[in-house]
Amino acid sequence: MRHRRPNTRLWSVEMMAIVSLVMGVGLHGDSVSFAWDAHTPVRIAQMQHEMKQEKQQEKHEMKMEMPTEGIFEGVGEVQALLPERSQIVVKHEEIKGFMEAMTMWFPVDPELMKDLKPGDRIKFKIDAAKKKLVAIERLEEKKGSGY
Repeated sequence: MRHRRPNTRLWSVEMMAIVSLVMGVGLHGDSVSFAWDAHTPVRIAQMQHEMKQEKQQEKHEMKMEMPTEGIFEGVGEVQALLPERSQIVVKHEEIKGFMEAMTMWFPVDPELMKDLKPGDRIKFKIDAAKKKLVAIERLEEKKGSGY
């Protein structure tokens, strides 16, 4: 099962609530009161340590999940072409077994980009070892669908 990164806004609200509880912050009408004691810095340090460990674990899990070999197929939309840098920016759907949906740049042979323009819908193959697009096919627009 893939580990999904938590919603950042929700995570921020949760962290504020936890810090408030740890620090003993009380909300009373329009005023805020703080109850700081000798153990508060220790509790904050423990929370920071736990958060750092969670981030390291997330990075480790993400690295472990992404295959390092093989050719994977994806579908997406060209966002930008950078032939002088041998790069293409693609907003792609989930690439099954390889990566979640996102917008990112990929290295690519400029020859593969010659007939493309931003907005084109494409099907592509990516070499997992090189993290490079090795084949691109422009998809024809379907009448009435927008793609």
